[in-house]
Amino acid sequence: MTTFPSGPDRNKALGIWGATSGVGGTAGSLIGGPVTDGLGWQWIFFINVPVCILVAVLAPVLLLDSRGPGRRGFDLAGAVTVTAALIVLVYAVIEAPQSSVTRTVLLTLLSVALFGLFVLVEKRSAAPLVPLRLFHSRTLVGGNLITVAWGLSAFGLNFVYTQYAQLALGVSAIRYGLMSAVLAAAAVGGSMVGQHLVTRVGPRRVAFVSLLIAAAGTTLMTRLSVDSGYFELAFWGLTIFGAGLGAGAVAGSIASLRDVAGPDSGVASGLQNASFQIGGAIGVAVVSAVATGSTSGSTPSALVRGDRVAFAAVWIFLAIGLAGCLLIKRSLEVRSPESGHINVVAATSVRRHL
Repeated sequence: MTTFPSGPDRNKALGIWGATSGVGGTAGSLIGGPVTDGLGWQWIFFINVPVCILVAVLAPVLLLDSRGPGRRGFDLAGAVTVTAALIVLVYAVIEAPQSSVTRTVLLTLLSVALFGLFVLVEKRSAAPLVPLRLFHSRTLVGGNLITVAWGLSAFGLNFVYTQYAQLALGVSAIRYGLMSAVLAAAAVGGSMVGQHLVTRVGPRRVAFVSLLIAAAGTTLMTRLSVDSGYFELAFWGLTIFGAGLGAGAVAGSIASLRDVAGPDSGVASGLQNASFQIGGAIGVAVVSAVATGSTSGSTPSALVRGDRVAFAAVWIFLAIGLAGCLLIKRSLEVRSPESGHINVVAATSVRRHL
């Protein structure tokens, strides 16, 4: 039986992280519209400046310094190779609709070669960027697959909805911000519910059901048309998807970190965060390529037809997350009566809370 002294606090922290991310997303949607319409789109970048200054001032005061034993170097070769691999992959996907098949294949093969070089670098590095031993944990791999799936889906769906609302419907930036804020708001509620459910039924079940909920919301989005009223489909599709996103992202985060020992916790946390961002970059590239390749004409109806196909591509992203669920151990976190720890035990019989 494996014991994690920080288990309860970790789950709560991840729940707070999910809620905070949702609040930030909601605020961004509400503030971004007026700023874009009033000051110009360039000002959405300037908003980050005072926020970063505030964080820089408060971080030394509020954050505790934590260091592992020994000194670690910076794996420059690993950082360069994996970054180059991702850039080439995203570029290949974005350019696919306008490029020849040969060029797309060559770029994809180059990206694969760079990823292979990254693995070789990590094997030989004294202080690897990502220690390959971490991937011996099926739960960590499954949790990160779920996280990648949420990055692909959340960024991808939101990007397509932006195109649909502003290009096909001609909605202003302010109105779009109000229309899209419901997704982030629903994610806040979903993350809070997901945090509590994970401690009762485990991250595997919460993630699985959350992905199905998000798929239901995505299905509604694939039915959008030029004549669809906001509260007819989009509101419900975004709300349902957001609820699944909030709960599922927390479950994926907990799974990504649950089997990781103390010294590797920082690396595993960084890997999990990178998985979401990498998924987001690739997700936007894929859905934009799908939408472009599926659109013939510049009329609103033609644009919507391409957007609907792009929304459907999100199903594939969610299926990646379902595959990740299969890798997570069938276990349940329960509180030990003798201590405040969280013990991981085999779940031979689990009460069904979902």
